[in-house]
Amino acid sequence: MAFGVRKGMAAGLLALVLVTAACSSKGGGSSTTPVGGQSSTSAASPSCAPASAAAGAVVSKVTQVNFAFHPPNCSVKSGSTITVTNSGTFNHTFTVDCTSISVENARSQSQTVKIALAPGTYRFYCQFHGTPTSGMHGTLTVT
Repeated sequence: MAFGVRKGMAAGLLALVLVTAACSSKGGGSSTTPVGGQSSTSAASPSCAPASAAAGAVVSKVTQVNFAFHPPNCSVKSGSTITVTNSGTFNHTFTVDCTSISVENARSQSQTVKIALAPGTYRFYCQFHGTPTSGMHGTLTVT
């Protein structure tokens, strides 16, 4: 009887593995066309539709404090630089959606980031604590 129970459990486990594999094999990445006309391919790539939040104040500095960006909505001139400072206690990234801009800051670290993007509105977020639409995120308007 013990053999029959083990055989049944093994068959059930095999079926579960096969169903899981079939459901998770949706292919590699998906191609998207982000704001600015650049092309990106990534399985975890967020939607690259234009951000719709209103522009904030013109800035030269963005601060990461615990699980928020300050200011969350900001504006910069194309070609300018901003300083991203982590004054929280956790590591954070400043990642601009659908661009090559992504820097990681340990606590108390600052980095200067050149914003050489076409005019438009872009989402930014922390790869560790948010997505472009939830969690630690904001919008960057480039003029």
